[in-house]
Amino acid sequence: MVKGTKRKAVMKKITKRESAATTYTKRTNGLHSKIAQLCLLTDAQIAVLATPPSANSNVSFFSFGHTSVDSIVKAYLTGGKPVREERDDDDEDLGICFARKELGLPQWWDDERLLTTKNPEELMRAMNSVLRLLAKIKELRAQDAYNHQ
Repeated sequence: MVKGTKRKAVMKKITKRESAATTYTKRTNGLHSKIAQLCLLTDAQIAVLATPPSANSNVSFFSFGHTSVDSIVKAYLTGGKPVREERDDDDEDLGICFARKELGLPQWWDDERLLTTKNPEELMRAMNSVLRLLAKIKELRAQDAYNHQ
């Protein structure tokens, strides 16, 4: 029986600007997905800062982190330990939602307690989270449509 072997991708510098931008986007999306999974599985606090390859970009760098890029970077720069921040917008973090889906973990909206709660504040928080999530999805679709013009 012949065993399958993994092919090692040849790493070489990408010279075409368009190809570099596409590769950057795909690789950072994959990296963010893996980071979100690692944070969910191990309760790690991770921050990643990346500079875009394009000189035409309107941002100096992109960041991704869980729970908070600011608190993790501040702790790193001061030699301290990151303070875990409780955030209401964790529910609307698309990266975390996608990572939970990829790992087969339930989403916050699948929690049976939401169906039986009589607490109006809890229901309002859930409803507001869904509305923010939908707004982010609309924003991403609009950006995607603009980028493909």
